Amino acid sequence: MKVPSSVVVTVLTSGLLMAGCARSAAEDLDRGGSPAKVVPSSTPTPEAAGTTTVPSPTSIATRTPEPAGETTTSLVPTPTRTSMKSRVPRELVGTWLTFDSGNAKQIYVFAANGVYSFAGLLRQQRSSGMFTFSISAEGKVTVGSTSLVLRPLRGAKSLRDPDSPSSNYDRPVSTEPERYEWKVRNGILSLTDDTGLTVQYRSE
Repeated sequence: MKVPSSVVVTVLTSGLLMAGCARSAAEDLDRGGSPAKVVPSSTPTPEAAGTTTVPSPTSIATRTPEPAGETTTSLVPTPTRTSMKSRVPRELVGTWLTFDSGNAKQIYVFAANGVYSFAGLLRQQRSSGMFTFSISAEGKVTVGSTSLVLRPLRGAKSLRDPDSPSSNYDRPVSTEPERYEWKVRNGILSLTDDTGLTVQYRSE
Protein backbone atom coordinates (compact mmCIF):
# COMPACT_ATOMS: atom_id res chain seq x y z
CA MET A 1 0.00 0.00 0.00
CA LYS A 2 1.50 3.27 -1.11
CA VAL A 3 0.94 6.10 1.38
CA PRO A 4 1.37 9.77 0.48
CA SER A 5 4.85 11.01 1.24
CA SER A 6 3.60 13.61 3.68
CA VAL A 7 0.60 15.26 5.18
CA VAL A 8 1.23 18.71 6.51
CA VAL A 9 -1.31 20.11 8.89
CA THR A 10 -1.22 23.63 10.20
CA VAL A 11 -2.85 24.00 13.58
CA LEU A 12 -3.92 27.43 14.76
CA THR A 13 -3.93 27.23 18.52
CA SER A 14 -6.46 29.19 20.48
CA GLY A 15 -4.91 31.23 23.31
CA LEU A 16 -5.53 30.72 27.00
CA LEU A 17 -7.89 27.73 27.55
CA MET A 18 -9.32 26.16 30.69
CA ALA A 19 -7.47 23.07 31.98
CA GLY A 20 -10.67 21.11 32.57
CA CYS A 21 -11.78 21.54 28.95
CA ALA A 22 -8.36 20.54 27.68
CA ARG A 23 -8.32 17.35 29.73
CA SER A 24 -11.84 16.47 28.57
CA ALA A 25 -10.77 16.91 24.96
CA ALA A 26 -7.68 14.74 25.57
CA GLU A 27 -9.90 12.00 27.02
CA ASP A 28 -12.13 12.13 23.93
CA LEU A 29 -9.09 11.85 21.68
CA ASP A 30 -7.78 8.92 23.78
CA ARG A 31 -11.01 7.08 23.00
CA GLY A 32 -10.56 7.72 19.29
CA GLY A 33 -13.40 10.24 19.14
CA SER A 34 -13.60 13.87 18.19
CA PRO A 35 -12.60 16.16 21.07
CA ALA A 36 -15.36 18.18 22.68
CA LYS A 37 -15.43 21.86 21.78
CA VAL A 38 -13.10 23.82 24.02
CA VAL A 39 -14.37 27.14 25.40
CA PRO A 40 -11.79 29.91 26.00
CA SER A 41 -11.64 31.72 29.32
CA SER A 42 -13.33 35.10 29.71
CA THR A 43 -10.01 36.90 29.19
CA PRO A 44 -8.45 35.47 26.04
CA THR A 45 -4.80 36.05 25.29
CA PRO A 46 -3.34 36.70 21.81
CA GLU A 47 -3.33 33.65 19.59
CA ALA A 48 -0.22 31.58 19.05
CA ALA A 49 0.34 29.57 15.90
CA GLY A 50 2.02 26.15 15.74
CA THR A 51 2.69 23.64 13.01
CA THR A 52 2.01 19.90 13.11
CA THR A 53 3.82 17.82 10.47
CA VAL A 54 2.52 14.34 9.64
CA PRO A 55 5.09 12.47 7.49
CA SER A 56 4.35 9.22 5.68
CA PRO A 57 3.55 6.39 8.12
CA THR A 58 6.85 4.62 8.83
CA SER A 59 7.13 4.35 12.62
CA ILE A 60 5.43 5.04 15.95
CA ALA A 61 4.97 8.73 16.78
CA THR A 62 8.20 10.38 17.88
CA ARG A 63 8.96 13.61 19.69
CA THR A 64 11.78 15.90 18.54
CA PRO A 65 13.38 18.89 20.31
CA GLU A 66 11.33 22.03 19.79
CA PRO A 67 12.82 25.46 19.18
CA ALA A 68 11.32 28.35 21.10
CA GLY A 69 8.01 29.55 19.66
CA GLU A 70 7.44 26.47 17.51
CA THR A 71 6.07 22.99 18.21
CA THR A 72 6.59 20.18 15.73
CA THR A 73 5.37 16.63 16.39
CA SER A 74 5.55 13.79 13.91
CA LEU A 75 2.53 11.51 13.68
CA VAL A 76 3.83 8.45 11.95
CA PRO A 77 1.69 5.32 12.40
CA THR A 78 3.07 2.09 10.99
CA PRO A 79 1.04 -0.89 9.74
CA THR A 80 3.02 -3.99 10.72
CA ARG A 81 3.51 -6.71 8.12
CA THR A 82 1.59 -9.93 8.79
CA SER A 83 0.75 -13.12 6.94
CA MET A 84 -3.02 -12.63 7.36
CA LYS A 85 -5.23 -12.75 4.28
CA SER A 86 -6.70 -9.51 2.99
CA ARG A 87 -9.71 -8.56 5.07
CA VAL A 88 -10.09 -4.84 4.48
CA PRO A 89 -12.32 -3.64 1.62
CA ARG A 90 -10.47 -1.78 -1.10
CA GLU A 91 -12.47 1.40 -0.49
CA LEU A 92 -11.21 1.50 3.12
CA VAL A 93 -7.54 0.76 2.42
CA GLY A 94 -5.27 3.79 2.67
CA THR A 95 -4.63 6.85 4.81
CA TRP A 96 -7.47 8.83 6.42
CA LEU A 97 -7.11 12.21 8.11
CA THR A 98 -9.69 14.17 10.10
CA PHE A 99 -11.02 17.38 8.63
CA ASP A 100 -9.91 20.67 10.18
CA SER A 101 -11.09 20.36 13.80
CA GLY A 102 -9.16 23.12 15.50
CA ASN A 103 -6.56 21.88 17.96
CA ALA A 104 -6.96 18.13 17.37
CA LYS A 105 -5.84 15.91 14.50
CA GLN A 106 -6.25 12.17 13.96
CA ILE A 107 -4.94 9.86 11.26
CA TYR A 108 -5.73 6.22 10.47
CA VAL A 109 -3.88 3.93 8.07
CA PHE A 110 -5.63 0.72 7.03
CA ALA A 111 -3.64 -1.96 5.19
CA ALA A 112 -5.25 -4.57 2.95
CA ASN A 113 -3.90 -7.41 5.13
CA GLY A 114 -6.00 -6.44 8.17
CA VAL A 115 -3.47 -4.28 10.00
CA TYR A 116 -4.18 -0.71 11.08
CA SER A 117 -2.33 2.13 12.76
CA PHE A 118 -3.57 5.31 14.41
CA ALA A 119 -2.09 8.57 15.65
CA GLY A 120 -3.71 11.57 17.29
CA LEU A 121 -2.55 14.92 18.58
CA LEU A 122 -4.22 17.63 20.67
CA ARG A 123 -2.43 20.92 21.35
CA GLN A 124 -3.62 24.05 23.13
CA GLN A 125 -1.60 27.19 23.73
CA ARG A 126 -1.79 28.67 27.22
CA SER A 127 -0.10 31.54 28.96
CA SER A 128 1.93 28.96 30.91
CA GLY A 129 2.99 26.99 27.85
CA MET A 130 1.69 24.38 25.41
CA PHE A 131 -0.76 21.69 26.59
CA THR A 132 -0.13 18.52 24.53
CA PHE A 133 -1.77 15.12 24.40
CA SER A 134 -0.55 12.57 21.84
CA ILE A 135 -1.45 8.95 21.19
CA SER A 136 -0.34 6.27 18.73
CA ALA A 137 -1.42 2.66 18.33
CA GLU A 138 -1.23 -0.24 15.92
CA GLY A 139 -3.02 -3.55 15.76
CA LYS A 140 -5.52 -5.62 13.80
CA VAL A 141 -8.79 -4.53 12.21
CA THR A 142 -11.77 -6.70 11.35
CA VAL A 143 -14.26 -5.21 8.91
CA GLY A 144 -17.83 -6.31 8.25
CA SER A 145 -20.36 -4.81 5.86
CA THR A 146 -21.10 -2.00 8.33
CA SER A 147 -19.05 -2.93 11.42
CA LEU A 148 -15.39 -2.24 12.14
CA VAL A 149 -13.48 -3.58 15.15
CA LEU A 150 -10.03 -2.31 16.12
CA ARG A 151 -7.88 -4.51 18.35
CA PRO A 152 -4.82 -2.53 19.51
CA LEU A 153 -1.69 -4.62 20.09
CA ARG A 154 0.73 -1.87 21.10
CA GLY A 155 0.98 1.87 21.39
CA ALA A 156 1.64 4.77 23.71
CA LYS A 157 0.04 7.96 24.92
CA SER A 158 1.57 11.06 26.47
CA LEU A 159 0.23 14.08 28.36
CA ARG A 160 2.08 17.35 29.00
CA ASP A 161 0.20 19.94 31.06
CA PRO A 162 2.10 23.17 31.82
CA ASP A 163 -0.44 24.10 34.48
CA SER A 164 -0.04 20.78 36.32
CA PRO A 165 3.39 19.21 35.60
CA SER A 166 2.84 16.58 38.29
CA SER A 167 0.04 15.08 36.18
CA ASN A 168 2.27 14.55 33.10
CA TYR A 169 2.55 10.93 32.00
CA ASP A 170 3.71 8.46 29.36
CA ARG A 171 1.65 5.26 29.29
CA PRO A 172 0.85 2.32 27.03
CA VAL A 173 -2.54 2.38 25.34
CA SER A 174 -5.41 0.11 26.33
CA THR A 175 -5.67 -3.10 24.31
CA GLU A 176 -9.44 -3.33 24.69
CA PRO A 177 -11.26 -3.68 21.33
CA GLU A 178 -12.85 -0.57 19.87
CA ARG A 179 -16.08 -1.00 17.88
CA TYR A 180 -17.45 1.31 15.22
CA GLU A 181 -19.95 1.45 12.40
CA TRP A 182 -18.32 2.60 9.18
CA LYS A 183 -19.16 3.80 5.71
CA VAL A 184 -17.28 5.47 2.86
CA ARG A 185 -19.20 7.85 0.64
CA ASN A 186 -17.79 10.33 -1.87
CA GLY A 187 -14.27 9.81 -0.52
CA ILE A 188 -15.28 10.48 3.10
CA LEU A 189 -14.95 7.84 5.82
CA SER A 190 -17.44 8.04 8.70
CA LEU A 191 -16.74 6.14 11.93
CA THR A 192 -19.53 6.03 14.53
CA ASP A 193 -18.78 4.70 18.01
CA ASP A 194 -21.17 2.95 20.40
CA THR A 195 -22.25 6.28 21.90
CA GLY A 196 -23.45 7.53 18.52
CA LEU A 197 -20.57 9.97 18.01
CA THR A 198 -19.48 10.17 14.36
CA VAL A 199 -16.07 11.39 13.20
CA GLN A 200 -15.36 11.94 9.52
CA TYR A 201 -12.05 11.50 7.71
CA ARG A 202 -10.85 12.44 4.25
CA SER A 203 -8.71 10.17 2.10
CA GLU A 204 -5.06 11.12 1.58
